[in-house]
Amino acid sequence: MNLILDTPITIDVPSEEVGTMGDVTTTWVTIGPIWADQRNLTGRELIEAKQLVSEVDSKFVIRYSAQFDSVNAKCRLTRGSRVHDILCAIPQPGGRPNSIEIFCKRRAD
Repeated sequence: MNLILDTPITIDVPSEEVGTMGDVTTTWVTIGPIWADQRNLTGRELIEAKQLVSEVDSKFVIRYSAQFDSVNAKCRLTRGSRVHDILCAIPQPGGRPNSIEIFCKRRAD
C-alpha cells in the first residue's frame, strides 16, 4: 500500500489525577503533530433522540514509532478541529512494524 502522509494529526492520551476530595480530573497529553494517510471507510446519518446524528468511520495510517505503542481505545485523535474516538490501533504485522493503522469514529451531533 502506498501511503500519502498528507494529513496532520495529533494523538491525545488521557492522564487522570485524583484530587484531595476524591474527584477524578482527566487531562489530555498530546503526542504530535504527526503526518498520516487518512481514508474514510463509511459514513451514515441517523435519527437518535429526535436529532439527526452523523457518524464517519476513518482509518489513519502513520509511520511506526515506539511513542505510539501506548495508543489504545482510551485515546483520541485530533485532525484540525475534529476529534475522533479511537476504536483500535493495529501495528503492521511482521518482525518490526513500519506503520500503525488507527481506526476511528468521528461523531458530529
